[in-house]
Amino acid sequence: MDPLRTVKLTHTIIWAFFVACILAIPLFTVLSRFRVAAFFAAIVGDKTVFGALYIVAMLLLLVCWIASP
Repeated sequence: MDPLRTVKLTHTIIWAFFVACILAIPLFTVLSRFRVAAFFAAIVGDKTVFGALYIVAMLLLLVCWIASP
């Protein structure tokens, strides 16, 4: 495999991992697994990477966690 193809494949795998982490945040939030959702939020860390999707997931996590009994 040539170096450029290796870089592109690595980039795609890493990007998919971060997207999966972001999508896991609202999933675990809805399931009331707030610590797990927070763990995925910590992995992603940088809000500028995925912008609006990350912010919406963080707001959902915060609102649901605060409202939980």
